[in-house]
Order: sequence, then C-alpha cells, then structure tokens
Amino acid sequence: MSDVTYTAASKLITAYGREILVDNTVRLNRDGTGPRSVPDGLPYMPQGFPPGQWKITGVFPRTADDLAPFFISTTAWRMVPEWTVDASGKFLDATGRWVHDAAYGIHFSTLDFTWGCIRVVNRADLEWLASQVTEELAELRKLDPAQAWISMEAA
Repeated sequence: MSDVTYTAASKLITAYGREILVDNTVRLNRDGTGPRSVPDGLPYMPQGFPPGQWKITGVFPRTADDLAPFFISTTAWRMVPEWTVDASGKFLDATGRWVHDAAYGIHFSTLDFTWGCIRVVNRADLEWLASQVTEELAELRKLDPAQAWISMEAA
C-alpha cells in the first residue's frame, strides 16, 4: 500500500489520514498555446496524471498563480503526442510522434486546469499536504538520504 493514493475517478488524494479534493482537468490554454515536454521542450498535447506507482521526492516553494505556494514533485512520467505549433505557439496538428514528458506533480492553482498535474482544489489542503510531505522527507533523509521518498499510487 502506498503512503499517498490518488484516485482520478473519485477526484481524491488519500494521505496521512485525510482525503483531499483534487482535480485533473487537462487542456490547452484558452489562446490555443500549450506545454512543452520536460526535458526536451517539444510541444505536446497534455494528458492526465499517469497511473502507476511513483515516488514523491520533494516540496518546492513557487510564486506563480498556477503553482503557488508549493509544488510537490513526483517521479511520474508518460509518453505524450507531439504537436506542431504556429509562430505564435498555437497548437496545429499532431505529428504522429510520441515524446517523453516528466515533471508531473501535485499543486494548487488559481486556474481550473493543469497540463497534467494533480490540482488540489483548496489551497489550505495543499499547504497541509506539503507540510506533511516535508516532515516525512526530513525524517527519511536523516535515516538514509538515498531512500528519501514517499510512495504514491495513481489510479
């Protein structure tokens, strides 16, 4: 059993004895622009948070409206369809190629969508989760820095 469980169908994260309301609505920006893959920087059509067994590896302060106040990083990754874009960055057509994308995490956002991350609906819930993860990772680093990660299951 994982320490943190994300269930897309019920829109919940279960962690540290609590259920946290989340969302994984994924789309391009309203102007038709969108994300670039990590690490290659190629335009791709965003997909939901990938199902599987992952590791939570850190909590990072952020100031951007779509990521603040914290970004909880995971090892999640997936293959996503690459797209062509015009000079202004608007998505045009799928190329038929698939590209590797990483940098999937858990965060709050003032927007009602993400490019694949899990969006915690209530900022206070994200702040609480980030504090729990930070405390656990600190304890694990004391024991063995190489094993300082928290198990996560996404279904």
